[in-house]
Amino acid sequence: MTGDQPTPEQLHFIRNGGSRTIADFVADRMVPIGFVAFDQSRPNYIANGTMVPVEVPNRVGFLTARHVLDGLERLKTEHPSFQILAADTKIDLDRELCIRAPDGGDICLLMFQNWGEILSRSSKTAVRPDRISEGRIFEGQRLDYAGFPGLERRSVIVTGTLHVEHGIYSVSSLVKSVGELDFSLNVEHEFLVQWAAGPSLKPGYDVGGMSGGPAFVWQEDGKFVVPMLAGIVSEGISAFNMIKFVRVNEFYSYVVEKLSQPR
Repeated sequence: MTGDQPTPEQLHFIRNGGSRTIADFVADRMVPIGFVAFDQSRPNYIANGTMVPVEVPNRVGFLTARHVLDGLERLKTEHPSFQILAADTKIDLDRELCIRAPDGGDICLLMFQNWGEILSRSSKTAVRPDRISEGRIFEGQRLDYAGFPGLERRSVIVTGTLHVEHGIYSVSSLVKSVGELDFSLNVEHEFLVQWAAGPSLKPGYDVGGMSGGPAFVWQEDGKFVVPMLAGIVSEGISAFNMIKFVRVNEFYSYVVEKLSQPR
C-alpha cells in the first residue's frame, strides 16, 4: 500500500466489494477451541483460540497458531481438572496428533480422532486443497479475516452443564506489509469494514482469542475471482492497532507430504 491511506479505488473495493455472504463464508471456515478448568466442580471457561478446518490426506485437520497449542498445554499443567473443547466437543490432546512447523513458526495442525463430530456439531466447512493460496500476497490487497475474540465469549451454566457462545468478528481490510513468512495490516478504523454483528473493533481492542483465525485473499481462478486461504491470525498488537498473520501455503505442503508418507 502506498502512502498512509488506501487509494480511492482500494477504499471503494473494500467497502463495496464485500457482503454478508463473504462474511458468512469466512466465519463458516473456523472453529473455536477452548480450555475449561473446574473450580469446586464448577466449570470455568478460561481461554479460547480459533482453528481453521482444512482437508488433508484421508481426513480433516485443524490449523491454528502454535502459541494457542502451547498455551493449552501450559494450562493443563496448572489445572489438574480440566477439559479442552473444540466447538463444545471434548478432545484429549494427549491422544491426538499435533504437527508443528519445522521452522518454529507460529502455526501448527491438530488432528482429532473425532474430527467428523466437531464439523457436524459446529456446522463448519473444511477448506479444500485448491483453495490454499500459493503465496501471492501483496501490499494493498484486500484481506478478509475472522476469529473468536475472548472478550465477546459468553458462558452460562445450566443444570451443571456449561454452554458457551463465541462472539465472531469478520472483518475486511487491506494488507499493509508483506514478509517471506508472514504479512500484517494496521487496523485503520476509519477504513475498516466489520461484517459480523457485535461491538465495534475500537482502537486498542484486545483481539486475544482470534489467534488461529482464517485470513482469505482474492485471486483469479480461470474466469472467476475466488477466496483463497492465505494465512492465520498470529498476533494482535493492540498498542499499535496491528494484526500479524502467518502464511499457510508452505506449512500446508509440508503437512500433506508428511501425512502422505507410508508408515
